Amino acid sequence: MEAQTVTWLVFLALIKHVSTSDPKNPFKVEPGGLPATEGSCSEIKCQVTEDVDDPDAYWFWMKDRRWVKSDEDYNTTVIYSTNTLTRPVSPDFANRVKYIGSSSSSWRNSYWSKPLCSILICDLRTSDSGKYSLRFVGKLKWSSEEVTLNVEVNRCPLTFEGPAVVVESDEVTLTCSTSSSCPSKPHIQDVTQIDRTQATDFHQDKKRTTFSFRASREDDGKVFSCQTQDNTDKYLIRNITVTVKYKPRKTSISVSGSSDNQVKVGRSLTLTCDTDANPAPTTYFS
Repeated sequence: MEAQTVTWLVFLALIKHVSTSDPKNPFKVEPGGLPATEGSCSEIKCQVTEDVDDPDAYWFWMKDRRWVKSDEDYNTTVIYSTNTLTRPVSPDFANRVKYIGSSSSSWRNSYWSKPLCSILICDLRTSDSGKYSLRFVGKLKWSSEEVTLNVEVNRCPLTFEGPAVVVESDEVTLTCSTSSSCPSKPHIQDVTQIDRTQATDFHQDKKRTTFSFRASREDDGKVFSCQTQDNTDKYLIRNITVTVKYKPRKTSISVSGSSDNQVKVGRSLTLTCDTDANPAPTTYFS
């Protein structure tokens, strides 16, 4: 019995040594090619499959990596980084890549929580086509497999023009344009999903749709969208939020700290003005 116990202890020690010295790569990306359209967004899906507990580590996403043996590191284009001092993000990807994965603190319990390490690349360009992977640098170093992104030319690039701030009763014109070679018409719609009268024509090799209306206070904060009529990509929609400035109405004043509108000398009195206006009033006159 004692010999059997010793044998098991030795076996467990060997297992522990192997798992520590040759740990399994915990970062798995979804394989295959990712088709995407110029101007849209593409998600690169990544999952943490093993526990990762290294609070001092950093990690980054890279494009078209190339191993440099003399440096024992990758020469690559960094598109997202948790340590921009050591691994700065390329200007070509600045403000275009968003981390949409789980908090790295959840990576410690990956078996149960199945945390993600995914990113979203937006405002895609054809030059973004390439191979992407994640690099983790800490007590241990890991690199995920590469995934290929193919960005196709967008036949229907969109521009959406219109004033961001107007005054009540102003005439507002919104213009949604696309290439004349686009097989679909540009379309303008507001968030209430109610179609309004709009006109489509050709102007300087572009298809354009215009929509005009007279601004009212009810239009303040309204979001208008521009897209092609057959569009199914939520990222190929352009939005404009209209702010309408209007003068005060329904103004009322309330008094607190007095009885029957009478107040004794030395006592405090609070006057409150309530009104519907944009911008809200900040100065009061007596």
